[in-house]
Amino acid sequence: MVRRAALVALLFALGACKSTKAPPARDIASLEDATTCRPCHAAIVEEWQGSLHATAHADPIFRGLRELRSKKEEDLDAKCAVCHAPVKSTDGVTCFACHATASLHTGPGRGSNLLSWSKTGTLYGPSDLPEDRTPVHGTAKAPAHMKDGASLCLACHGDLANASEVPLCQTATEWEATKTTKTCVDCHMQAAKGAATVATTKVEHRSHRFAGPRGLWTKTSTAVAGLGMVGLRVDRADDAIEVHLENRTGHAFPSGFPGRFAKVIATAGEWRQEVLLGKRYVDAEGNPVIAAYGVKIAADTRLTPGETRVVKLMPPKGAGPVDVKVVHGLLPPPLAEKIGLHGELTELRVIATAKVE
Repeated sequence: MVRRAALVALLFALGACKSTKAPPARDIASLEDATTCRPCHAAIVEEWQGSLHATAHADPIFRGLRELRSKKEEDLDAKCAVCHAPVKSTDGVTCFACHATASLHTGPGRGSNLLSWSKTGTLYGPSDLPEDRTPVHGTAKAPAHMKDGASLCLACHGDLANASEVPLCQTATEWEATKTTKTCVDCHMQAAKGAATVATTKVEHRSHRFAGPRGLWTKTSTAVAGLGMVGLRVDRADDAIEVHLENRTGHAFPSGFPGRFAKVIATAGEWRQEVLLGKRYVDAEGNPVIAAYGVKIAADTRLTPGETRVVKLMPPKGAGPVDVKVVHGLLPPPLAEKIGLHGELTELRVIATAKVE
């Protein structure tokens, strides 16, 4: 504790000693390496290493789909890299990718095409800091896109369409439709104990594990089940049962990557009934295709932003107690098989359960 206090005092002293000289030249290549951040931001780096941001360039689903699509599309690696490896092809979404963003552009484009990174080694956070607060990297006033909790995220996680202008991802539009005051950061970067840096005495920081549905599979991200993505209640209604589904996310459910889906599964003895929550893309002949090549969305049964839906199911008379669960899947089984995906990532994860006698 004494050593830490001394280091904090040193860093603050260095920041307080303003010089009339130009700020020192900094090794940008070194700042692009996330391990450079560890000495001062150990907790943040450890969280990041367990996140999908750290492995965005090497994720099995991403790699499999990229390989599948590369058989038909040229320059696909470069198109994918703007979000999945914006700084270096060998890295995912690093500290530098977000915190070196001096300005954020609007208009067409995605990922790094919308970002202007600092050329002086200045890194930005959500709080205003005096210039040259630390000797390691530049500091400055927080730009608007670091404060609003959404703009920087939506550079990669916002709306996206395929070559036929068919929507693939509409998370930005979905989120805006809720008119909620909650931002991406509020839900996906929850408060975590401990300081974000040795140069602060704050007792909490925003977690860089980036909570999301993949946490149900990887066990390294924040337990997203605790966020209560879907509310579930089941009632008897004469011979039917009514399944009440409440979308508690800040967008559609499921959202993001169009291959994600959910199911409502009801069982009673030998009886079983399923209801799909997902999107189905088709080609010009009406045949199912992967989202990237769809010319139309033939069906979209997802929960819309803020929706509460009642689904009626008909178990056989005398079936007894009915168990209902909502499960989440990352990829439709036929597509998982096509890209050679096996094991844990092909399994379904339960996110809500209910029972009616």
